[in-house]
Amino acid sequence: APSAPTGLLVNSVTETSIAVSWQPPIKPNGQISGYIVTLVEEQQTKDTTELTHTFQGLKSAHRYTIQVQAKNTMTGPAASVRVTTKPSADQKPAPPAMSQDVDMSPLGARVKWTAVPLATGYRVSYWPEGQENMGNSKVVGAETSALLTGLNKGEKYMANVVAFTYLVTSDASNTISFIYDNGIPNLPSNLMAKVVGIGMIHVTWDKPKTRAETEINAEVYKGSSSVRSVKGPESSGLLEISELPAFSVLAVKVWATKDGYKSAEKFFDGLETPPPAPEPPASVASEGVSASSIKITWQLPPDNTFIESSEVTVKESSTNEMSFTDSFKKSVDSVQVDKLKPYTVYNVDLKTKSYKYEGLSGNAESAVVSTTTQTWPTGPAEVGIPDQAVQLTADGGVKATWSPPTELIGEVERYYVRAVNNANSGSLGEQSSSGDVTSATFTGIPGKTQVAVYVRTGVKPAMGGVGGFESNDVLLGLVTTPDNGIVGDYSGGLSGGAIAGIVIAILIVLIILAIVVYKMTKGNQVEEVEFEWSEDGGDNGDDAQNGPRDKIELREGAKAPEVKAPEVKAPEVKAPEVKAPEVKAPEVKASEVKAPEVKLDRNEVAF
Repeated sequence: APSAPTGLLVNSVTETSIAVSWQPPIKPNGQISGYIVTLVEEQQTKDTTELTHTFQGLKSAHRYTIQVQAKNTMTGPAASVRVTTKPSADQKPAPPAMSQDVDMSPLGARVKWTAVPLATGYRVSYWPEGQENMGNSKVVGAETSALLTGLNKGEKYMANVVAFTYLVTSDASNTISFIYDNGIPNLPSNLMAKVVGIGMIHVTWDKPKTRAETEINAEVYKGSSSVRSVKGPESSGLLEISELPAFSVLAVKVWATKDGYKSAEKFFDGLETPPPAPEPPASVASEGVSASSIKITWQLPPDNTFIESSEVTVKESSTNEMSFTDSFKKSVDSVQVDKLKPYTVYNVDLKTKSYKYEGLSGNAESAVVSTTTQTWPTGPAEVGIPDQAVQLTADGGVKATWSPPTELIGEVERYYVRAVNNANSGSLGEQSSSGDVTSATFTGIPGKTQVAVYVRTGVKPAMGGVGGFESNDVLLGLVTTPDNGIVGDYSGGLSGGAIAGIVIAILIVLIILAIVVYKMTKGNQVEEVEFEWSEDGGDNGDDAQNGPRDKIELREGAKAPEVKAPEVKAPEVKAPEVKAPEVKAPEVKASEVKAPEVKLDRNEVAF
């Protein structure tokens, strides 16, 4: 069998193809009849007599093994080569972004970058400024930082990074520069320590321009004893040290640390803390004294050595709106606050303040002590009087209604109602009702009594049970009870027939009077006129329908007097305070009233 072909080379590689070439074997051991070319991963085999071959349709960024064998009567061993096709554009990692933030330590400088998709590793290159060809490189796995070693303190270095896969490498990142300072931290610039409050010191400095992992440490001493230690990042620019002894002289030691390395120390001494905050008031009380005023009283705590003043604040409870605030000297223990809203709940806050201490921006303040109070109600509290405020009920009672007071600033607690006899002011009953009831009914009142009903309003007091009041009595109205105790039913009153009978009787009397007057004025013409009055009915022209008819006979020589029916009005019937049913008197015409028949008898008139 022939030996393996020689000089197997990859002539070209694309995303989808690989071209290879080779030379005949050194020991053909006979006549070479051809070559067998195999793409191992795809199990493709090609017989050829040429010394080159190209595989097409391959996968991009894929590694392949190509083997070539020579043959004659027998097939010899293979020569092989491994080739990776080129990646497509979306298979190449993007260049990483390198951070300008470099951490220094005595071990070296740690540089950092952002991770990118597809990358299986990164290679960092770094070199002294201006000496790129003399640089070093360092390969890391999936990490995004690397410690650069072998650096000289105070020298400026440049660095960048590339991402790679097992097939392809990205373009280089941005290039950064840094001066190596061996990583031992320095204290920040403009470092200061200052007392800012009771038991509080602030340590401040200028923030670094770049992010650093340096920590600032501070320890506070009273004499030789350590009383407090704190630490915080340099990037904050501030350390607040609290819970320190009040009214004391303290010292502060400050230093920086980074990666276990410590900077030099700096001391600040002679820092005097102010006295402690004053105790809050021992008590506070408040009460309404009018519709627009409240009085506030308080008592200072037993230990008030450092107290300079008391501050009073008054706010509306519902809105938290400020209504009053003022400070008072230590000797003052009460204040009256005016110009407040009526019937309003107020929250009263009171705190004490210490004397202002040198070097501090303000006075120390105690905790707040609070109480709640209310101004008094005010305004006219008289009820409103609706139409027909007092009426008779169907069962003979008296019902009174009213409307709540409209100008009252407050709440109605009760209404007090009383009924009196308007004739003699005697009491007919008293009632009271809650503020949501606006009517009352009185029963058992005698008939034909003129009743007057009065109402007065009881206004609910403010907090503490003070400030309540009663309005004046309001007369709602008058009403007269009926004699039968039933109101509004006059069906049993005078009928039209009864009234007609009364009218007829009056007419008869008037006729008789007219005749008498006639006799007196005409005495010379008629000596006697005899009247015969008949009430026996029937034979004397009685009207079967209208009853007996009066009969007068006028004898010879006499003339019947002209009788003129007088105008008659029906008597007016008026129920007390109640409109009686309309009663219409029957219409009577003069022509319908017949003069009694008069029979004349000489010289006399017989009755």
